[in-house]
Amino acid sequence: MKKYILNHPEFLKCFKKSLVVVRLYEDYVKKMQKQNAQKGLKKRTKQLQTSKIMKLVRKKYVGCIALHTSPEIYKECLEEYNDSNENYEKYSLIPYNALRQKQYENELELENTQRAGVFKLSENAKISYLPKGI
Repeated sequence: MKKYILNHPEFLKCFKKSLVVVRLYEDYVKKMQKQNAQKGLKKRTKQLQTSKIMKLVRKKYVGCIALHTSPEIYKECLEEYNDSNENYEKYSLIPYNALRQKQYENELELENTQRAGVFKLSENAKISYLPKGI
């Protein structure tokens, strides 16, 4: 689309005059200002820290499930995973908020208050101890 716009200057003129484009550009500027504000940078930094640490936590959790799951279930899932009637893709194995809350509690027990702060869930967060979709 960029090439088309650049190769057709008359379309570019109409495009710039469009009210929708003006509104979208204003929304974009507001979003970028919010994202690059001090609060936005802190939030993004916290999200990156959480994501990096939770990657290992999720691997350990999945490893624990794998260790405690019988070989028969693995074989059954290998045969049935592609069954279009079951819609397995709507399920998620990891109850993310429950795992994050547990990691928060573990960090507090170890007196790592700064690291625990990265895992602290918001007051509005829902915690489900079952995988998503169940």
